[in-house]
Amino acid sequence: TPAGKFIYRKYNRFKKLFESLLEDARGSIDKNSAIIFFKYDEDKYSMTKDLAGQLMHENPKKVIIIGRKKENDFRMSLRGKNIRPVLEKALKGIDGYGGGHMNACGANVKVWDLEKFIENFKKELNN
Repeated sequence: TPAGKFIYRKYNRFKKLFESLLEDARGSIDKNSAIIFFKYDEDKYSMTKDLAGQLMHENPKKVIIIGRKKENDFRMSLRGKNIRPVLEKALKGIDGYGGGHMNACGANVKVWDLEKFIENFKKELNN
């Protein structure tokens, strides 16, 4: 049907975007780091939670941070064992906010504070 064809075309666009981003994220993995941090620009569609979930499944011992730049913000999905307290401490002094479940969180950080946030996060993770 025309409606079915419309849905199928839309699904294929999302699938191609997701697979492309997932390939890029996999290529950015540093095997020596406890954190997988991947950021991307996408104004229209958010795939952060889907990418974070897939990478967590593939790398269960790592902490996953996926960030999508939208305007002046990085909107992030974080996954990892007991990361909420780490996130809360890493956000101190940062122009941003976040929270969520113990092993799955979200955060929003201004572009100008992203590097400082990642630095804080790594320090808190190692404490």
